[in-house]
Amino acid sequence: MQIDNLIKQVAFLQTSSNLSATDWKLAQKMAKELPIDFSNPNLKICDFSYGKGTILLAVIAELLEYHSKEHIANNMIYGYDIDYSQYRIAQKAITLALGSAPHIYNESSLGRIWNMKFDVSIGNPPFSDRSSKSDNSANLDNLFVSQSMENSDVVKMILRSKHFYGEKSKFRKKVFGSGKVASIEHIDPKHFPTIDTTPTCILTIDKNHSGPTKIVCEDGSVKYITLDEIGRAHV
Repeated sequence: MQIDNLIKQVAFLQTSSNLSATDWKLAQKMAKELPIDFSNPNLKICDFSYGKGTILLAVIAELLEYHSKEHIANNMIYGYDIDYSQYRIAQKAITLALGSAPHIYNESSLGRIWNMKFDVSIGNPPFSDRSSKSDNSANLDNLFVSQSMENSDVVKMILRSKHFYGEKSKFRKKVFGSGKVASIEHIDPKHFPTIDTTPTCILTIDKNHSGPTKIVCEDGSVKYITLDEIGRAHV
């Protein structure tokens, strides 16, 4: 499939509303900046909450430079989403791109016992469970990141920046204390116009990373900061 045709397919997916739908340019950026060798035929890449499949399609566009459609579909791409309507859209788009979508599932990925590990977890998971009235279960984006850290070598996900604000946050301590945070990049609100008052970022965790973390600030400036084991940041 020509990449231009793939982009056109993604464009039509953006017609239905979704508070945190990922636009194509942002999906491309996330895929292209993955710290992996796309030519590796043994890669296993998963989106634990794929929505309309936009980010997976961006990853597929990169993989198509090196691998056959059949090999990508059967061996390299995995996805989960509990929303049936999203599943139907994503399955159709990925099938159009690859000829089949055998590992695109209509089920929740949270709370599963995994018998396999992934080279990459990538995605833009739902920020919160709007059906829940409990403060403890309302947040979802940090849960998807935590799960991905357990079963993936590389994690690249969109989440709300608020999770890194409080020094007492257990999630912040877990992420910062891992010593594997490669970068935290502020996302321009233009990518999410319906939630432009909610600061978001792209978090990249890489098991092979060592040293300072690259921080891309709201004004575009870049800093390199050492994150310590109790969740504090040192310039």
